[in-house]
Order: sequence, then structure tokens, then C-alpha cells
Amino acid sequence: MLRQSEIAAAFRESVLRNSKGYQYLHTKDFVSALRRRGIHFTEVEANAWIAREQTYFVDKTAEHSENRLWIMAEMERELIVERTRAGLAAAREQGRVGGRRRVMTEDVVEQCRRMLENGATRQQVADVTGVDVKTIYKYLPAT
Repeated sequence: MLRQSEIAAAFRESVLRNSKGYQYLHTKDFVSALRRRGIHFTEVEANAWIAREQTYFVDKTAEHSENRLWIMAEMERELIVERTRAGLAAAREQGRVGGRRRVMTEDVVEQCRRMLENGATRQQVADVTGVDVKTIYKYLPAT
């Protein structure tokens, strides 16, 4: 019978850190650590054990080969955030800004103001400009 404590110790031994301090491991390193302890797992069995027992690690191998790359889940989230921020910064440098375009430009606000001064209701202004009545109230509060 395999002792879970020995398997867990071999797992901890095979976990590595990259230059940013993120934890990861390759299945082959885990299998080697197990063999040094006299435990003979195949890579398939090792992957199954990691998936079952170490839920805070996620499989990041594109094709599900036997020698997989396992990364700590928190690290993956941080990598996604890092890539997203880098992409947004690159877009900003090119003059692009994210988000929805403003409907209420200065010209539209001025058009709404003129229509209200000429006696149109806010509903009529909203119908003509294609915005909600609440938006008209936001930009041109009732006096």
C-alpha cells in the first residue's frame, strides 16, 4: 500500500519556482522523485494523482501529453492579469481606448438642450437622439 505522505513529499520535492516566484512542476520530475522513494508511478498515474490530490495546481499543457506542465492556479490567474494589462498598455500606446463609445457627445447634449428650450418633452428628445430618458435627465437635470 502506498503511503500518501511519501507521495506528497515527492510532490513537494518536485515543485519548482520560476524567476518570478511562481510554483510549477513537470510530471516527469514528479515521477523521478517518486522513483527515488521506491514508488513506481507511470506519468499517467502521476497526472491523475496531481489532478485528484493537488487541486490548487492546474494542467497548462496544450495537448494532454503524459509529461504535463502543472502550474499553481493562482499563478495562472496572475499571468492572465499580467497579459491583459500589457495588452491594454500596448493599445493605449497606439491611441486606442477600451470601453463603450459615448453616445452623449457635446454636439448631442447641445442638440438636446436646444430641443428642450424649443418645448420638446424629454421623451421626444430621447426618441430623436436614440438615448434613454434617464440619460437626458443625467446630462440636463430638470430645473
